[in-house]
Amino acid sequence: MRKKAVNQIYALIQTVHEIEQQLGPDPQLRHAHDELREARRRLHEALSNLCKGSSRKVDAA
Repeated sequence: MRKKAVNQIYALIQTVHEIEQQLGPDPQLRHAHDELREARRRLHEALSNLCKGSSRKVDAA
């Protein structure tokens, strides 16, 4: 279950990155870039927390 969640979050991170690349450096889309960057940061944080939780279970066993 956890592995599936990790894979799904990682896929979302990749998708957000691809969208950022497709938007290009258009200054009119700066707000969109900022929002996407924040979304990617939060996804990385969620992924990190999920992995930390996984390693705690292994340490406790």
